[in-house]
Amino acid sequence: YTADPEKLSLRATMPQFLEMEERHGSVIRGMYANLRSRKTGAPAGSGARYSLFVSFRDGMSTLVDAIVKKLPQGSVRTGVTVEGIAQTYDGWQLSSDRGPLDASGVILATPSYVTAGLLYDTSPECASLLRQIEYASSAVVIQAYRKEDVGAEIEGFGFVVPRIEGSSIIACSFSSEKFPGRAPEGYTVMRVFVGGAVSPERYIQDDERMAETVRAELSGILLIKSKPVFTIVKRYPNAMPQYHVGHMDLVERINKEIRKLDGLEVAGNAF
Repeated sequence: YTADPEKLSLRATMPQFLEMEERHGSVIRGMYANLRSRKTGAPAGSGARYSLFVSFRDGMSTLVDAIVKKLPQGSVRTGVTVEGIAQTYDGWQLSSDRGPLDASGVILATPSYVTAGLLYDTSPECASLLRQIEYASSAVVIQAYRKEDVGAEIEGFGFVVPRIEGSSIIACSFSSEKFPGRAPEGYTVMRVFVGGAVSPERYIQDDERMAETVRAELSGILLIKSKPVFTIVKRYPNAMPQYHVGHMDLVERINKEIRKLDGLEVAGNAF
């Protein structure tokens, strides 16, 4: 969540732990009960047992491309900026840089601060609530190494760095271990997360300094003896909504205002 854990809402992020505590009196007792259920073959919960990490062989664009192929010709308009929306007697009208567009219904899946701007004239109260959801910026430094140059055993899917370490790295994900086909034989690809709510000053470093800092810290943690085969820095400004304590109540208040607007829905990771 690239969040400050002191502010993070357990109910909004990991409700299963809250449920364990409420049902069994503590998280440890709850985990022990789940472990016993698995050993005895009793159902610990409903639903399919998929891996925690799932993707498409050629990336998430596979899903988007498949949806586009199924939709009628011309139903998707890309590169259009919606500048405002207004309620009409029989629906909604969108104003955009390509002219107006009439719609019977609208789904706003933009970040909450963008949604707030679009809804301000129609529902100032809803816009005010939407602006209460804070966001953090995060950068991802992608580096590839020859496995023979990595002294530490690359086990699992990555690691998280505790805040007390004072590291630039929030977490590191071993992409080529998580998903097959992400790197040639003998190589490993790592995605390192920098910035977030706890260290926004590290997000604003220039690419070269950020990449070098990550390389130096990774080398110390994983005993890497060489420079990376390649480095890519990706930035995601104001992309990570912060689910602070009280977030679920805030979302319910937002939904209450949205229900007053016929033909309009909101969606996205802010909720």
